[in-house]
Amino acid sequence: MRYILPAGALTSLNFLRDDYQSERKVDLDQPPSLIGVPTLFGGTDVIARDKQTKFIKKMIVVLRANLAKEEEITTPEQWEANLTASRVVIAACLYVQSQISSPKNNSALYRLINKDLGITDTNYLDDEDKEICFLAANRVVNSSLSAFSDANAALRKANMKPFTEQEWSEFSKFVSSVSVKKVSTNPYSNYPVTSITQPLFGAAFSYTGATIGYLGGDVISQSSKAMSTKLQITTMVGSSLLMLGTTGPMGVALFSQIIASKLVTAFFSISLAHVLGTTMGILGQGVGMGIGLPLDYAYRLIWKASATIMNYYSNYPNTSQMTGIRIADGKSIMNGIVIEYTPSSDLKTEEGQQTVEITEEGKLLINGKEVTIPDGGVQLPLELINELKAQLKLQEEKVSEEDSSSSTLQATI
Repeated sequence: MRYILPAGALTSLNFLRDDYQSERKVDLDQPPSLIGVPTLFGGTDVIARDKQTKFIKKMIVVLRANLAKEEEITTPEQWEANLTASRVVIAACLYVQSQISSPKNNSALYRLINKDLGITDTNYLDDEDKEICFLAANRVVNSSLSAFSDANAALRKANMKPFTEQEWSEFSKFVSSVSVKKVSTNPYSNYPVTSITQPLFGAAFSYTGATIGYLGGDVISQSSKAMSTKLQITTMVGSSLLMLGTTGPMGVALFSQIIASKLVTAFFSISLAHVLGTTMGILGQGVGMGIGLPLDYAYRLIWKASATIMNYYSNYPNTSQMTGIRIADGKSIMNGIVIEYTPSSDLKTEEGQQTVEITEEGKLLINGKEVTIPDGGVQLPLELINELKAQLKLQEEKVSEEDSSSSTLQATI
């Protein structure tokens, strides 16, 4: 469970055929020349590459109804549909790559697929990731007797040549031949897909209300509007919590929704992932995973993270962290940080209605009372306060511009 599908990766796959033709300087729409370089000596197998690039494109078109940008997703059902569709597209890519002869890295198509999927020496699909993608593809492709005809109907609507019986059968056999090593705990694994070209979260969806690890884009945008340029971060912890953790199995902190989204939106350009690595010492004694995280630990982390952010922003900006979806469990990853949603119904009564406030002077208040920070009571440095104020002011100006544009549009209409 290590592969993270980068944001926008599937959009890049739409241009895979064009990119391949450009790199290899071939026209896949033209029949191969009889005097061309044989594939044995490095020539291009035009017929095979034509079929392979079209296959991936077709699968994307068929599943387009379920593929969406993360910021467009607003319900758990949409998230699960997007995750399933993404897994199927990845399975299609792995299927094509399996047809490429060794050494595979010598193949331009193999390398381009890896590039578009963000596959590197550190971000790659392990056996579990591949298995999950194959199982999802097998479930969708063999979901009903009409799956084949539904897929081709979608392709005809897009003015594309439909799948042949052989193409569909070969892919179906490939994804169904994977030996199952693990039992999936995903509650959606047996979801009765009735049509693979329709949104998977339609009327037949039977898991309404199920909680999955995701943060809707509207959460960030709404909470951004609530922020003032005075750096007054005040929130009710009783609404809902977000767990911020590394991409490993252990989480490191629980924050209220608005505080977490502020860290996400305002600080990710300053490498929050790196900061959390520094602050692990605060939460390293078994308190990072529990909902009952002691308040003083949470506030110490907020202070420590804020104080450290400026340090890394000035000296060690880190842009190598991944942002996307962890394909094995569907968790949203932002700059190497796992974002997990926990509903307020899961909170204990005594954990709700706690107010957290960070003032312009760098003081931390709990329910209106000032809290003395450990480590000698050191407060937030002035340069950090100014940086945060500048960041939040930019966000507020952006929101104001968006509101102004919206008002103008409404007036025009």
